[in-house]
Amino acid sequence: MNFRKTMTRLETVLAKKYGIETSYIDDEKFWKLIKKEKSHRFSPIRKYYKEVEAARKLRNVKTHFNGKNGTEIFEVSKEFVKFIEEKIIKPYEKEQRISTFLKSSSVMSLSSMDSVKTLLGEIRTKNYSQFPIFDEHEKFMGVISDNGIANWLAQQDSISHDVFYTKIEVLLAKEEEQRYAVVSTDDLVLTVLEKFDLPSLPLCVLVVEKGANKRDFKRKQLKHIVTRYDIPNLQDFLNI
Repeated sequence: MNFRKTMTRLETVLAKKYGIETSYIDDEKFWKLIKKEKSHRFSPIRKYYKEVEAARKLRNVKTHFNGKNGTEIFEVSKEFVKFIEEKIIKPYEKEQRISTFLKSSSVMSLSSMDSVKTLLGEIRTKNYSQFPIFDEHEKFMGVISDNGIANWLAQQDSISHDVFYTKIEVLLAKEEEQRYAVVSTDDLVLTVLEKFDLPSLPLCVLVVEKGANKRDFKRKQLKHIVTRYDIPNLQDFLNI
């Protein structure tokens, strides 16, 4: 394993993430990329920051100081190089896409014309907490949470027959906050984790098929729902 090539790979994956041309990266810009990536709660750079900084400094020494006849004054252990590749670089590479992590499953979604009774039945039987809602044309409208329906029920003067047969579209209009994010099946698992680190603290991440419009997608294009309860499994998948 070649230490210099491994560090170049690390530079490349970080530059690609932030849309920077790799030909313009010097050590100062590399350091800034590392610091920027460290700010993300689920980043492998954050978890292994001391090791990344040690590797960066080692490369600087190897670049600027040589022994007699141009020979390198030391070698970096293969174990350390492998550590950088497996623990730090791998989560940023295409093999770690969310589509690789997800198992095929049917996504629980509802129509805006379904009733509160139907929604409560799904919560009781399936124990789900987030429900994507689609209109009569199968277009995405938003997400109703179990907390959202609980709050709505609490606001009713009485729980009558009419309440249970209220259309879901009424509840959706009353949902105080739409706390969700949307990614593609082609996005990295790391990208999904970072969505849960947004200031808005989304309750779920909707995964739509590659090529779908993330702002205006159809029911059949929704492939999976990831909630905060999935975070430990995502971390285990990336080994971070």
